[in-house]
Amino acid sequence: MANEAEIAGRTRLIADAMFQANRTLRDVLQGLETADRTIGTHLTELQKLSGSAQNVLAAERQSEWYGQMARTTRDHDHMEKWNDADTLVRAEFGRSQVVAGELSSQIGGGQRALTELGDDLDLSQGRLKGAMAHLEALDRLPEFAGSDQASGLRAAIEHLQQATAQADAGIDSTIGSLDLARRAANRFERGNVQIGEFRHSQAINSAGESVAADVMKARSTLQSTGTAIYEGRQNAGQAAQFGIDAFNVNQAAQQQAERAALEQAAGEGGQVAAGAQSGAASDPELAHSMHAGTAPGPAAGTGEAPKPVDPRIDYMMPAKAQEKAGQRNERGSER
Repeated sequence: MANEAEIAGRTRLIADAMFQANRTLRDVLQGLETADRTIGTHLTELQKLSGSAQNVLAAERQSEWYGQMARTTRDHDHMEKWNDADTLVRAEFGRSQVVAGELSSQIGGGQRALTELGDDLDLSQGRLKGAMAHLEALDRLPEFAGSDQASGLRAAIEHLQQATAQADAGIDSTIGSLDLARRAANRFERGNVQIGEFRHSQAINSAGESVAADVMKARSTLQSTGTAIYEGRQNAGQAAQFGIDAFNVNQAAQQQAERAALEQAAGEGGQVAAGAQSGAASDPELAHSMHAGTAPGPAAGTGEAPKPVDPRIDYMMPAKAQEKAGQRNERGSER
C-alpha cells in the first residue's frame, strides 16, 4: 500500500501547484487590466507635455522677434522685451519639465505594479517545476509509469508552464518599454537647453515623441499578453482540473487500500493499528497528504486546506460570489 500512499501524496502536491498556477494567471489578468488603465493616464500626461510645447513655442517666437529688433535697432526697450521673452521661454520650459517629472513618477509606479505580477508568475513557475519533479518521481513507480494519468498530468503541467512563461515574458517586455519611457522623461526633466533657434520647443516635442512611442509599445505588449491569458483561460482551467481529478482518484485508491489492509489484519487477528499505518509515506514532504479523508490534507506549515474546486467555476461566478469564494480559499488554501 506504500505506492498508493505515495501516488496520492504526490498527485496532491501536483494538483495544488496546478491550481495555484491557474489562479495566478487569473489574478495576473486582472492586474494587467488595471495596468492598462494606468498606462492610459500616462498618455493623458503626455498630452499635457505636448500642449506645453505650444506655450514654449509662442514665447520663443516673441524672443526671436524682439531679439532681431534689438540687434537691429539697439533700442533699450527692445532689449528689455527680448530679455523678458527669454525669461518666459525658460519659465514655460520649466513647467514642461515638471510635467515630465510627474509622468516619470507615474510610469515608475506602473513598473513596480507589473514587477509584482512578474514575481507572482516566477513563484508559480517554481511550483510547476516542483510539480514536474513529483511527476518524474511517480514515473519511477511501475503501476504509474506510462499510464494515461501520467501522460495527462505531464501535458497539463507543460501547458500551464508555457502559459505562465508567456505571461511572464510579456510582462518583462512591457516593463522594459516603460523603463525606456521613464528614462526619456527623466532626461528631459533634468536637461538644460540653450536659448534660441526654437531649441526648447523642439526638445519638448522630441521628448514627448520618444516617451509616447515607448508607452504605446508597452501598452500594445500588455494588451497582447492579457488577450493571450484571457483566450487560454478555459484550457488553463481544464489543465488544473485534470490535476485535481487525478488526486481525487488516487486518494480514493489509497483509502480503499487502507480499508482492505485493515480488514485483512482484523480477519487474521493481526494488529489493526499496524495495518492502518502500513501505507505511511517516508517522504516528510508527503506526510500531510497520506491521511484518509474526503478533503486534501493540510499543506505543510499551514492550516487545513479545503478540497480543491473546479478553477473554471471562478470564471463563471458573479463578482460577489468570486469575492466570497476567494476569501474562503485564501483562509484555507493560501500557503
